[in-house]
Amino acid sequence: MVQNNQMNQNMNSVQQEMQEQAQAQQQMKQEFQQNLAKNRQFMEKHQEMLDKGYNATTADISPETNDTGDFQVNYQNEKGETAQINGKINNGSMEKLSSMTEQDMQEMMQKLEQNEDFQKFQKELSDEGFNRTNTVFNPAQNHTQISAEYQNSQGENKEIKADYINKSIQN
Repeated sequence: MVQNNQMNQNMNSVQQEMQEQAQAQQQMKQEFQQNLAKNRQFMEKHQEMLDKGYNATTADISPETNDTGDFQVNYQNEKGETAQINGKINNGSMEKLSSMTEQDMQEMMQKLEQNEDFQKFQKELSDEGFNRTNTVFNPAQNHTQISAEYQNSQGENKEIKADYINKSIQN
């Protein structure tokens, strides 16, 4: 009987500790969101999205503390096109901030596909039996890295990487 009571007390203690941790995590997340909403750089990007007809739909907030962490805010316009703002705040200062719309990605793909080097590499891969499976856009502060991913029937993978800087394909 004593062992059962001790086990119940231990379980209650563990449950209470878990609830306290969840509450602390939720409070930290709320404080991070409040700090993000006060950040001038983020609010400028957010306003740009609103001006382009996008509305915020979801946010993925990953705080380490109440003023340090990563975030991604997703947007959608009336046509169903998507956009996002990504960033990292460190000790209250914006360390990384980028935004990208579906139109941005379409423009980058168009420029990439018009690039002679890309056309040459893509033809080589096609001749070797590779087909494009995915295109990944990795926005950074002043450029976007584009990775065109390919796979052949044996499951081998290859990729073509390019940097999009100042509205042109580099590298």
